[in-house]
Amino acid sequence: MARDGQPSRAVRMRSEFRTQVRGGAMAEPTEVRAAFGARVAELRREQGMSQAELAAASGVDRVTVSRVERGLQDLGVVRLVALADALDRLPGDLLDGQ
Repeated sequence: MARDGQPSRAVRMRSEFRTQVRGGAMAEPTEVRAAFGARVAELRREQGMSQAELAAASGVDRVTVSRVERGLQDLGVVRLVALADALDRLPGDLLDGQ
């Protein structure tokens, strides 16, 4: 909870993400990966980048970018931040669909 008694931004983001993925229920890991990967792919396309270009700009291997976009692989925080930076976004933008 935030100091004003309202849910924190992180709590609101998790709630919105659950709602988007499973109608409010706790999402399965595969569903979370798929939704996250779709968001990465969407932002990459908005930037007019190929997977290879995103990989080069972020330092994340192209195969990893492909696997993430297909929902087959998780990312650690360091790689998530690298992708967000390469996409000129905040890390939370990759998670909340905004």
